[in-house]
Amino acid sequence: MIITCTSCSKKYMVDPVLFTNKERKVRCVACGFEWIEKPKDTAANANNTKRSLTKKIMRWPLFILVFAGFITSFFFLKNPLEKIMPGLISVYNVIGMGTTTNPIKISDVTCATTQKEDQTYVIVTGTLKYVASSSTPELIAQLYDQQAEIDKNGQCTKNCHPIVWRFKPKETQLKDGQTIAFTSRSPQPVLEDVARCFVGLAE
Repeated sequence: MIITCTSCSKKYMVDPVLFTNKERKVRCVACGFEWIEKPKDTAANANNTKRSLTKKIMRWPLFILVFAGFITSFFFLKNPLEKIMPGLISVYNVIGMGTTTNPIKISDVTCATTQKEDQTYVIVTGTLKYVASSSTPELIAQLYDQQAEIDKNGQCTKNCHPIVWRFKPKETQLKDGQTIAFTSRSPQPVLEDVARCFVGLAE
């Protein structure tokens, strides 16, 4: 319970039991003023305390409802959230909810020879697509001659002597669902019997 000096307005915290049934004479320590403090309305104080407690209790269901909504959205609206906030992709990957397939799609890869100063080079071309906005990844190109044995998964199993180099497409940023074309020339001359070329993501 708080009482206030009627002279200097100094406030004091006191035990309400002392003022329940009778008035008491009190003295202000700050200014020395004395006055009669009358009993407080204990019923009103009790109601105020009850209302305050009720408000605090009512906050918990609201908090639980908001938290449940956040958790539900996080798990069941994964794809829309990833599009709005691409940074969540790494969060989902950490907790084991990342996409099971690579979100980066490389397709239409072709290779062709070109001449420069009586030397033969290979130019690889293709397209790159990403399911969400991201910086353009680094790519790696591999060239194999006719002696190399390649399995159905694109892995060389025998006579593997590839020419390998890394490159990045000219675009520095990929927007949601955007497809871009890439072109890169081998950094060194090659033999004319290049039979296969592959482009993948550089690790």
